[in-house]
Amino acid sequence: LHAGTTGIHFSGSDGIHLGLADTYVPSDSLEDLTHALTTEPVEDVLPNYAQDFEPSALAEADWINQAYSHHNVTDVLAALDDLAGTVPEAGETAELLRSKSPTMVKVAFEAIRRARELTLEEALTQEYAITMNALRSHDFREGVRAQIIDKDRTPQWNPAALDQVSDELVSHYFAP
Repeated sequence: LHAGTTGIHFSGSDGIHLGLADTYVPSDSLEDLTHALTTEPVEDVLPNYAQDFEPSALAEADWINQAYSHHNVTDVLAALDDLAGTVPEAGETAELLRSKSPTMVKVAFEAIRRARELTLEEALTQEYAITMNALRSHDFREGVRAQIIDKDRTPQWNPAALDQVSDELVSHYFAP
C-alpha cells in the first residue's frame, strides 16, 4: 500500500521485500546477464550474476506497517501524522500523499486492497479499467498540465481533498 499509494522509487532489495523479484542483480551487470541468457539456460547463468543485497529499507520501517494497517486512506494519513513527531519519514509520506490527486490516492488504495483477492488476470483487468477511466478524468489532464505543459507543479485537483472524494467516484474507476 505504501509503494502503490505514494509512487515512491524503491531499491532492488525493496523489490525483493515487496515480492516483485526474487534475485538481485546489480544494474551494471544486466547487459552481460542478458547476453549470457541468449546462449545458456537461466539456472546456469543467474547464480553467476546474483549478489547479496542490503536489507530493504521498507522491511525495516515498522512505521509503514503501523500506519498502513488501517482500512482507509483517511485513517492512514491520521496515523502518519501521529507518527510524524517521532518518525520524520512518516511526516514526509503524509505530505507526499496530500500532494497527489486525492481521487487517485483513494483509487490506488482501493485497487491494491481489492487485488489481494483477485487472480492475476482479474487484477490486470482491474488495472486496465482503472487506467482507461483515469485517462478520461479531470485529474489526469490536470496532472499533465501541471507537470508537462505549464510545468508550474501546482495541480488543481477536483475534488481537492480526500474527504471530498466519494465512494461512488472511486467505484467509477473500476467500471469496465
